[in-house]
Amino acid sequence: MRMLRCFALVLCALLAAIPAFAKEKISKQSFDFSGHPRVMYVVIPDKPGPLPVVVLLHGSGRNGEIMAQAWKDLAAREAFIIAAPDAYDSAGWGSLVDPPEFFKAVIDQVKTTHPSMKAASISLATLPARHTHSSWP
Repeated sequence: MRMLRCFALVLCALLAAIPAFAKEKISKQSFDFSGHPRVMYVVIPDKPGPLPVVVLLHGSGRNGEIMAQAWKDLAAREAFIIAAPDAYDSAGWGSLVDPPEFFKAVIDQVKTTHPSMKAASISLATLPARHTHSSWP
């Protein structure tokens, strides 16, 4: 009986903690770039003040939602915005269809939903090492 009460107490504690972890929502945003519809996934933590932005690039065969899901708890804890766009072709990023101007368009899109973002603090992160987009102008 004591073991059952202990289990019930632990279960209640875990269930009470779920809203804290599930609080940050991933929103899917669509926008147009060079005449093509594009998609990105955004996480904006419920934190005051201007927040820095981290643009996350997914690996081949993946999408931005996977990256946003993997990073959303860190973004909430460390107070930064996630912008995780889909590549034009999920097989990989291409400099002709995903040029540096595309990443500027991603940032501009974030500004429309969070105008007080910290524009001076934008980072680009990716897991595969072969990407060539590594600096912000």
